[in-house]
Amino acid sequence: MRHIHHWNLVKVITTCSSIDHAGNEFKALEFKYMPNGSLEKWLRPCLHQPRMLNWNQRLDRVTDVANAIHYMHRLYHTPIVPCNLKLSNDLLDEDFCARVSDFGLVKILSPLEVISASLEIRGTIGCVAPEYSQGSKPSIRGNVYSYRILLLETFTDKRPTYGAFTDSNSIQSYVKQALTDQVEQIADLILVLASDNSHSHSSLISVLQIGLAFSTESPGERPDMGGVFWELHAMQ
Repeated sequence: MRHIHHWNLVKVITTCSSIDHAGNEFKALEFKYMPNGSLEKWLRPCLHQPRMLNWNQRLDRVTDVANAIHYMHRLYHTPIVPCNLKLSNDLLDEDFCARVSDFGLVKILSPLEVISASLEIRGTIGCVAPEYSQGSKPSIRGNVYSYRILLLETFTDKRPTYGAFTDSNSIQSYVKQALTDQVEQIADLILVLASDNSHSHSSLISVLQIGLAFSTESPGERPDMGGVFWELHAMQ
């Protein structure tokens, strides 16, 4: 991972292995420090801290993440899957650009692994692809699903584990039901009340449609991250 260089990936500096205070083996990856914290921090700040991410900033950040994922999936010589893709693992550098981090659960794919199966589930509940619970190994298509959940979460401010969501009423169905004539009701209130109103009704629908189209249950129906990146880039 130290050999990977991309402006939307947090740089891995080194590794360390030691013993913690309880005598247990301790292993860690050391990353370059990101001074502006996580994307989740800016979307869901602590009490009394203002929320400051407007429409353009959110669109730029999710485009940054899409660029990083596309690079790992298709542009690096070996496909890489960051299995724990979520808002808290997308960090912001000094220029406020998003960088994907947390490679503790990263999977470097081989041709044999693409077709093999495992009962191991890697990632965070609500963000991992549904096929993982049926024994599928971490994959590019599974990663695409996780990204789309991140996209929906960014613009609705609803966690995939929100209490009202069930197997029959997920964040995807929540967005789909309101997509045409009630989209303002499901968008993050901060976006709706933004004084500059810089985002349009149609742009919000377009972004949410991307999230819905690529978070389908069937892995084969999820398109490549490269196309997603260019769609979002065109909207900037």
